[in-house]
Amino acid sequence: MGKLQLTKDFSMYYPEGYDKRDNYGTDLLEKNLYHGVNLLNYIDFKDAILIDAGAYVGWFTEWAIRQGVSTAIAFEPDMSNFECLRKNMLHCNWNNRADVELYPFAIHDQTATLFMDGIGQQVVTGEEDTGEGKNTIGVPLDLMFWRDRVFNPDSHLILKMDIEGNETHGIVGAIQLLQGHKKSTVIACTYHYDDQFTEVKKAINMLDANTVSIERGVINLNPALLLARITRRDNK
Repeated sequence: MGKLQLTKDFSMYYPEGYDKRDNYGTDLLEKNLYHGVNLLNYIDFKDAILIDAGAYVGWFTEWAIRQGVSTAIAFEPDMSNFECLRKNMLHCNWNNRADVELYPFAIHDQTATLFMDGIGQQVVTGEEDTGEGKNTIGVPLDLMFWRDRVFNPDSHLILKMDIEGNETHGIVGAIQLLQGHKKSTVIACTYHYDDQFTEVKKAINMLDANTVSIERGVINLNPALLLARITRRDNK
């Protein structure tokens, strides 16, 4: 399962049949660019906690570990991708560089069975598996980490989501987790459908916090990325 693909100074396992390098992964690892954004200009990853939702094979996780995150928690619901994610964790020695956890399911705003379409990407609710797709479990981050496991509230929490249009659901399911930290950053991909940027921004504004959001990167005239820096109101 999977084969090594080389970038300038890095190699990763990708699923079989993947015959080209992922441009975003290559840009991130070599140029610090993600959807055209130099994240080092906006986000301090040093000693932060990263939750990488839609981790794919783990190139964002690897990049963030290079930037100094202390904890990296990766979610990837497609099992062929997850197997490569697991292999890359071993190949890149993640556990020797940070505290790392991998989960083979999706994040959502409720605990539910979700349907992924035949190419293993879009995770949706309310549809039946016709035999061409796959099912996975969706879990709110608040259920996993806010109630049952408490991170240091003084730590910087970074939630990165590229979850095929379900970013709003992911934020709604992580409100208490995001509010529980002095400082949080949301990196949300918003290129999946029209008006997604507006919907994701509305979800972030539901947080009872001080929020500064910036839009960077454009794909097909749509905003590709929303960065939201969030601090608790009691930090004023």
